[in-house]
Amino acid sequence: AKLLSDAVKELKGETVEKEQDVLVKVAIDAYVPDTYVSTSEERMIAYKRISTVDSIESAEKLKKELVESYGPIPHVVESLIGIALARQTAKKIGAIEIVSSGAEVDIIFDDKTKIIDNNVIGEAIYKFRMNCSLDLADKPMIKFNKERLCSENFEQVKKFLLIASNLQIKNMTKN
Repeated sequence: AKLLSDAVKELKGETVEKEQDVLVKVAIDAYVPDTYVSTSEERMIAYKRISTVDSIESAEKLKKELVESYGPIPHVVESLIGIALARQTAKKIGAIEIVSSGAEVDIIFDDKTKIIDNNVIGEAIYKFRMNCSLDLADKPMIKFNKERLCSENFEQVKKFLLIASNLQIKNMTKN
């Protein structure tokens, strides 16, 4: 439906915003093991459904369905759902990458104005000021590099992204 809508807009000469996917490279085990979902067809369906998680509510609904179908969710599947949620919420605030290097986890933007001109991101940075820092040098980014494990910093990144995207939604409904 979106492809058709975009094609019609292009034919009318209207500008179509290309949705950029967020690249996520983190040192966290995240997959659907064959010991949890035994057939490759069902695993592919699970991966597809996990990739669409875009809110806490959709994550919880999917987890409930997975438990009902396959039993208790393994940690690696929980991690995969968390990564999918982070990817979708990062997209909402204009980030292009979430990357880990050692224990550090960075949220990277392609343009520093997406950080500077966005009060919502500023508000979220302020709320997480003890856990993150802002770097506007070559690649503008928000760094989560406090003395924690990568997985702990990634948890902070997920919380940051959820708060920033929720603040953005609240600001959009005010106007």
